[in-house]
Amino acid sequence: MSAGFELLDHTADIGVRAWGRTPEEMFAQAVRALFHLMYDPQQIEPRFSRDVEVRAEGYEYLLVDLFNEILYLFDAEKLAFADVTIEVLSPQQVRARLWGEPFDPARHDGRIYVKAATLHQLKVEARDGMWIAEVYLDI
Repeated sequence: MSAGFELLDHTADIGVRAWGRTPEEMFAQAVRALFHLMYDPQQIEPRFSRDVEVRAEGYEYLLVDLFNEILYLFDAEKLAFADVTIEVLSPQQVRARLWGEPFDPARHDGRIYVKAATLHQLKVEARDGMWIAEVYLDI
């Protein structure tokens, strides 16, 4: 199985399940899934990069905090991203480089407004040689 992601239905939220052969690959797929929920990332030009660093205790909390930092950049600074590279990852820290441009509703199709990543049913685990994450988002 190669890396990837899928969307999970939930009553008031929407979930993301992402997987990869390494924690870095899983994190990158999870972030790509978030982009995919919010807008069409193929419409976003990688005009600049933005480094984001988050510290927390454990992959689960790192992933939620990373999602919420990306949501903040979208909400407060109107930045949309086409892709991500996980530069550094440990159970206490993630540093990601995001590639994107300012979100322009005239050029970019918005999809779902995501308020926040939640701790509800949050899960990150290694299973059968793959890393799998599940994160539910408040919409």
